[in-house]
Amino acid sequence: MTSDFIPEINREPLKVQAANYIRHLILTNSLNSGDRIVPGNIASDLKIGRGVIREALMQLETEGLVTNVPYSGSYVTSYTMNEIQEIGAVRIMLEAYAIKNQYEHITEEDFVCLEQICDRIKECVFQNNIVGVLKYDAMFHSYFVRKENKSVLLDSWDVSSGKMALIYVAMHQKGYSSDNTAKNHYYLLDKLRSSLDEYLEELDEHYMKVVRYKPE
Repeated sequence: MTSDFIPEINREPLKVQAANYIRHLILTNSLNSGDRIVPGNIASDLKIGRGVIREALMQLETEGLVTNVPYSGSYVTSYTMNEIQEIGAVRIMLEAYAIKNQYEHITEEDFVCLEQICDRIKECVFQNNIVGVLKYDAMFHSYFVRKENKSVLLDSWDVSSGKMALIYVAMHQKGYSSDNTAKNHYYLLDKLRSSLDEYLEELDEHYMKVVRYKPE
């Protein structure tokens, strides 16, 4: 457990503590794709009951980070290449829907907010803070989805968010550079300033850079 993570856990309800802790282990590669998650070990780390851990694992299962195998246990989710491409395609579709509805109403304040998020991504890359990179990456892409404020859209987006984070972590393990993440978001923001069509075209490429990444 990292020192910067302990205070955040201690301010949260128990179920959220456990979910945050396990999520942190997954996103920092302390637990890898396919690894079994042992509730007793997590309960011991956090000094809380196993029932709370099971509730947390159920939450992480809805996020796509954890897979429960009957009579076996819970595992960090693994995805096939076809599943990865499908998740990427769904994300593109949801984000494109939101931006099409919002585009005519984008203000300079929106652009400033998005640029500040890009700056935070850059800072986290410099600090080698993968969890921070994922946090602000998600904030950038969810910006207009959340402004749409439609429950079905938000539910679909949130379900795919954990899955996309896990894909990013897997690609990062294979050598995908976080440096690319900062550069790609600034570039995507430039396209948003130019035109809707340019943004939508680049949005597809933006996701596919991660989804289709193969080590050289």
